[in-house]
Amino acid sequence: DRAEAGRRSDFQANHDELTELANARHLKSRMAMHYEAARPNYPKGALALIKLENFKVINAIFGPRAGDAVLQAVARRLQEFADQNGHYAARLESSTFALFFPMPLVMEEPLQQVLARLDEQLHLEEGLLELRACAGYAECGEETGNVEALYQCAEFALTSAREAGCRAVRVYDRRMDTQARRRLMIINELEMAQKRNEFTLFYQPQINVRSGRVIGAEALIRWENPRLGSVMPDEFIPLAEQNGQILSM
Repeated sequence: DRAEAGRRSDFQANHDELTELANARHLKSRMAMHYEAARPNYPKGALALIKLENFKVINAIFGPRAGDAVLQAVARRLQEFADQNGHYAARLESSTFALFFPMPLVMEEPLQQVLARLDEQLHLEEGLLELRACAGYAECGEETGNVEALYQCAEFALTSAREAGCRAVRVYDRRMDTQARRRLMIINELEMAQKRNEFTLFYQPQINVRSGRVIGAEALIRWENPRLGSVMPDEFIPLAEQNGQILSM
């Protein structure tokens, strides 16, 4: 009984309770072993992060029970893919998952296969659901010389993929560092922008072409920030939509 309790405790410490996939702690431990085995050289392989883009909507409409069923179904599909190809699957947080590829390969094709598998319709008690996901990945190498660097670079790539839209796959490159930092600055500055009255509205009139009369107007928001200067709406509107600030805006 003590041995069984020990095994159960060890499993719970290293795995996600809902999906039974490895958790972030266990994933990083496995990656650290991979790096250590390759010393003094850099290891081969890559880390991919996968995000379900419409999970919050599913959870809000159908409830947490359906949300849990979706996460479990996604976990099963990822685990099947990982088992078939010698990869390592994990659930990191909420609707973010990971695949660690310990062997070098061309990443674009397998990740497109993963997204295609996740795209397959899901039959639940609540109805037929369609999932939408995107993926970003970073390859082991000099730029990603340790586990934390690899993880961060994969996060940058995932952010780029999310901005590109569902089913997008993006690989990390150095330019993403600058983009990610600017994105973070915009998010931070958005928090106080309304309180500091940094937004301005312009009204573009709508005109009836027959009568020549103004029948309405389109409100266009503009943002001038002391640190960032003039921020274009296509930069800050999607971020405001993601964090819910669009409602008060």
